[in-house]
Amino acid sequence: MKWDGVNFPTGNRDIDRFEENNKSISINVFEPDDCLNDNKIILHRGTKNRNAKYEIELLKICDEDDNYHYVLVKNKSRLLNCQSNANTKQKHYCHHCLNPFQSEKAYKNHLEKRYMAPEGQQTKMPDKDTYIEFEKHNSIILNCLVLL
Repeated sequence: MKWDGVNFPTGNRDIDRFEENNKSISINVFEPDDCLNDNKIILHRGTKNRNAKYEIELLKICDEDDNYHYVLVKNKSRLLNCQSNANTKQKHYCHHCLNPFQSEKAYKNHLEKRYMAPEGQQTKMPDKDTYIEFEKHNSIILNCLVLL
């Protein structure tokens, strides 16, 4: 591992530098959502390294002195399942888009078909000389109200 340019205590920019120095490692950082006081876990920083050999999940927590600490998340499914529903079955979360999958087969299919781009969902353009028509006319909002 290369630690060049990484300062301690570590912030987001230092994690970016660490990922730049170590392309085989990708790091996601989660944190509690303090805004709504609903104990939800949100993504604080998403990885920039795609197809890394090692995937690391960290939980960023704050102590009573407003110092931040990082904790290693050993089981992402346990961390994220508690807020999705009462279903206690393990889900397989994509490291890049965080979509949950009920089975490992569906998760592997998601990765194999590359349904992700660095920015999120992959875009597939139609073939040349083809077009798509809007068909859901019942979904049109006729009376749009805008408040200024």
